[in-house]
Amino acid sequence: MERLPFVKRLGFTAEAEYRITAETTEPQLPALSIDLPLELIGRVELNPWLPASLAESVTKTLKGLPGCEKLPVRRSRLIDSDRWKKAGDRVVGRTPPAKLRLRRTKKV
Repeated sequence: MERLPFVKRLGFTAEAEYRITAETTEPQLPALSIDLPLELIGRVELNPWLPASLAESVTKTLKGLPGCEKLPVRRSRLIDSDRWKKAGDRVVGRTPPAKLRLRRTKKV
């Protein structure tokens, strides 16, 4: 369990998510149902690459469940962060574009 894909990468530790794995000798089912008290869920964080229309649909569906009306649901903004974008550029060696500088000219 200490190996990928079960270990969170450093950039995602702030999400404080739990990953659950299950092992069985029974045939694999399309889903595993787990009874989980709602008070254990502080927020639902959606994949940042999820299309906006699908994120809206998932959010509406989750909030439509009994007891989930006030549950915070949002798309992760990790990929929208300028700080993360700049860090990613540095990692891959991409040089940021030159800043556009405007000069004032003297009126004639």
